[in-house]
This record gives sequence, C-alpha cells and structure tokens, in this order.
Amino acid sequence: MDTILLLSIFLVFITALIGSFLQRRKRDKVLADLQGFHAVARMQNDDRIWGQMEVYANGLELVYAQPFQNHRGHLTTSFILFRDGIDQVQSLYRFHSELTPENQQRRAKEIELTHNPGMLRIALRRVKNFLNTFRDAINESMGMLLTRMKGTSSMSLFRTQDDRLKKFGSKALGSVGNAYDPILERYIGKPVVVELETAAGEKEEYAGLLREYSQAWLSVFDCRVREETRLPLGDPLRLSIQRDLDFWIHVDHSKQQPGHFDMKLRIQCYSSQVIYCKQIEGGNFQFPVDSYLRKGESFECILEAIPEALMAQHKKDVWPVEFALIAPERLASMAENNVSTTVSDTGLPNLELVIESEREVDIFAPRTLAVLRHGGSAALHSM
Repeated sequence: MDTILLLSIFLVFITALIGSFLQRRKRDKVLADLQGFHAVARMQNDDRIWGQMEVYANGLELVYAQPFQNHRGHLTTSFILFRDGIDQVQSLYRFHSELTPENQQRRAKEIELTHNPGMLRIALRRVKNFLNTFRDAINESMGMLLTRMKGTSSMSLFRTQDDRLKKFGSKALGSVGNAYDPILERYIGKPVVVELETAAGEKEEYAGLLREYSQAWLSVFDCRVREETRLPLGDPLRLSIQRDLDFWIHVDHSKQQPGHFDMKLRIQCYSSQVIYCKQIEGGNFQFPVDSYLRKGESFECILEAIPEALMAQHKKDVWPVEFALIAPERLASMAENNVSTTVSDTGLPNLELVIESEREVDIFAPRTLAVLRHGGSAALHSM
C-alpha cells in the first residue's frame, strides 16, 4: 500500500481525534470563571434566573438551591441553556454580596491572576495569541504541504483528503488558540467602559475592570449597578448567603383566619449602601414596606392572614417555628447567642422581598450585545 496513503489515513485519524477531544472539553474561557458560583442570568425578555452555575462545552446549567415548581406544575431542579438558549442571554451577573467566603477567595485569586499572571501564564497566553493571529498562514502552509504530498502520491484516495485534513487542522488550532483582539488584549486588567445593548434597543454603560474576553463573551469586574432585586423568602440558600441583609422569620397559625398563617419578619442591614425595601409580595398577597435601611439599621413587621397556599411546605402541628438566615461570616457570633440558624422542615413562604439598591457586580456579556466603548481610568472606576 502507498506510504503516502497510510500517512494520510493516520493524519486524518489523529487530527480528528485531537480536534474532537479538544472541542468536547473546551469551555468558553470567560464563562469558565463562573463555574460553581451563584449567578443571575438576565434574559433578553427580562426574565431573571438564579442558581449555581455549571459550565459545559455545549451549554450552561443554573442549579436551583431547592426544587422549584414551574407554571405547568412540574417540579424542576435546574434551568438548562444549550447554545440556542445562550443566544437569548443578555448578561450574566455575579453579585459580590452573594459570594460565600470560599467563593470570595476564588474570585480574589482570579483578580490576582489578572493583575499578576506570572511568567508561565504570560508565555502560554502569548503562544495562544500567536496561533490565533497566524492561524490562516498556518492553514495555508498546511495546504501547500498537502498539495505537494498529493502530487507525489499514486493513490487517488489521498487526493480527496486535503480539504478534510485542513479542516481538522483548523479545528484543532481553534481549540488551543483564542480570539485574539489587540485592543481588548491591551485593556486586560484595566478600567474600561462597556456598552451593552438591551432587548429594547437601548444602550447601557458599565464601568469596571476588563477581566477576560473570548470569541463570544467578555467579562467586566467591579461594576456598580442600581436596580430592583427580588429576594425569594422561600429560598434559604440565597437569603443565607446575603452579606448585605440578615433575616429572622417567625411563622405561626393565623389569629384571624383559619387556613392562613402569620409571619413576623425582621431584616438587619449590613450594606455600606442604602437599601430601599419596597414591598413583600406573592400570588395575590402584597404587603407594603417602603423603608430605607442603612448599615446597622433594621426593619421589623408582622404579616397577617397569609394563605397557606403560599407556604412551600408546612406542618401545622409544629407551628410556631422561628429561625434565622445569616451570612456565613456572621454565623459564629449568632451561634454564641443561641440563635437557631437551621431551617426546619416547615419550609419557607413563597413570598418575595422587593428591594432596590446599588450593588457591586461582575458582568459577563455576549460580544454580540456588548462592546468596549471607552478606555477608563482609575478615577472613573472608583465612582
């Protein structure tokens, strides 16, 4: 058998194997920073989805803290976005106030690697940039080599393989390279202003530090946003990892109506920013709060005659129950004061606390909607 034919078959097999392996394992390097973090997906229809992010080569999964019943009555544990669903994401938020102590350390390490990448990391990045910059030239050289080999081969089968070989070679190079952009590369770790287009066609601007970019995404750290947030009182994990607010909840039978329950709620503010608590709502139930909380201040209210249908789970025979949902860094002091921080199996109410405040956030945005519009400055970033 022709030696060139054997070489052709071997190259096709090896390049296909390497390309397939790399593509199946390759995650977007921007989105990979979100692996294991709790994040909010802001969809283009303005829906918000919250959960622990799992990043795959072909999609994303937001894992809920507890099972959630959707509008069709199905009990769901996560929200999955494949490639077509990812196209509907307007941005991904990672709020600093929702980072556990462990994830705070992970994020600090990410920032340290951005500002002080080390010699090996710099070298690897330069190699990837080189491969990407000269990818077309490398592919063209491969084509010329294959053409020459084809001319010396007596087997017609090899003559049909050059396009496939070049395709596999390009795929393998794309897997180890990255979307090199000389302007974005210059601003890695520096203050920038990113412009994001909303579904309504409006422009939003975010000032922060450019952390990373890929062909499809870019990330900007240490941004500040002011927006309305809905904190689900039925999600103990999200409440307990809040570093801005701590919650104390007391549930008992309603003193006014059978089949209802009363809830006493106390909120303690630890944020350096003023938090405006608008209202508590769920179903047809609504309770106005209209209270501004500064650091060290608290708010307390009693919600009466709430329908038991708004309680995720309940066991009337164990009411009254009382528990606290405290940020991890404050748990030790609470335990010393004999405050229960364990949520009982009575569950929590399916109500939402609507708040508005300025929050620090890391933003991950698709490059189809986001563009680096301005170079920033340290003064601009500190605003």
